[in-house]
Amino acid sequence: FDSIAVRSKSGEPDTFSNVVKLVSENTEYPLVLCSYYPEVLESGLKTLGGGSPLLYAATIDNWQEVTGLAMKYGCPVTISSSDLDEMVEISSRALAQGVKDDQIVLDPGTNPLDLKGTRARIVELRRAAIEGEFEPLRFPILGVPATAWVAEKDEDKAAFLEGAIGCMLMNTFVDAMIFHSTEIWSLMPALVLRQDIYQDPRNPASVDSKLMEVGNPDENSPILITGNFALTYYTVEGDCEGIDCYIFPVDTDGTSVTSSVAGDLMTAEKIVDAIEKHNFEEKVAHKTLVLPGDAAVLSGQIEVDSGWNVLVGPKDSAFIKDFLAENWPPKE
Repeated sequence: FDSIAVRSKSGEPDTFSNVVKLVSENTEYPLVLCSYYPEVLESGLKTLGGGSPLLYAATIDNWQEVTGLAMKYGCPVTISSSDLDEMVEISSRALAQGVKDDQIVLDPGTNPLDLKGTRARIVELRRAAIEGEFEPLRFPILGVPATAWVAEKDEDKAAFLEGAIGCMLMNTFVDAMIFHSTEIWSLMPALVLRQDIYQDPRNPASVDSKLMEVGNPDENSPILITGNFALTYYTVEGDCEGIDCYIFPVDTDGTSVTSSVAGDLMTAEKIVDAIEKHNFEEKVAHKTLVLPGDAAVLSGQIEVDSGWNVLVGPKDSAFIKDFLAENWPPKE
């Protein structure tokens, strides 16, 4: 899931309350309220009036007040300490005080100057929970790649380090993370890695098999055929930027064009059926399809069974613009 963290920099309850109000009025995402001052956290909770935001954070100095807020408002709370013995103490006390199992998140500390130590603590924490079945540590783990901005003053270097830390934490059993940068190049590695790790390999990421529009296609625009593996489709779509066309991703069970042709998942029969089912003739005034180069073997059967003409395009969609410039519109 995605959420928005609101951090109190001033330590002023009124200021924090106003910011929380502004954010909550402009998003439906769940919130993380960040402050070590219980009165600041409570000002945000009162402003929200519900919604179960995650409180960050209960420490050895404020745990009683912050966990008290978690019980009072029925929201989850983060227990933060880079000393695992101290974390066990806080967690045990919170449970004894009445905090429920589903309210606790653990933050063992993210030190951008000691990533080896950060990783070691997370591994030790997770092993204690799984192998040792140690109750005070059997909760989700929160990492904070945003700490990179404390170590680096240069914004580009900080954003780069933050992205690298995020990927490291995700590969080290962390369940949630707080980022500071909004630069897409900094966030993209973690977002892609998240898709890879949490994607069921038995069900590859795929797009719907339907006629897609790129730009503003009309009756004279080409119809390009590809597979419905998400990476394949979005690569083709990106390579078609600036072209007005239609793209039809054949249902190949989320496999690439090459694999789907070899495995009989992209077949002439499927493409012929799609022409009728998805009303290609109502979209365009011509009867020509552009097939990916790796599916050239299907072209003859498609022409025989459908009555449509087939142009065999390049194997790599990076060359589709040049191909269409030379071959579209098709010759009579």
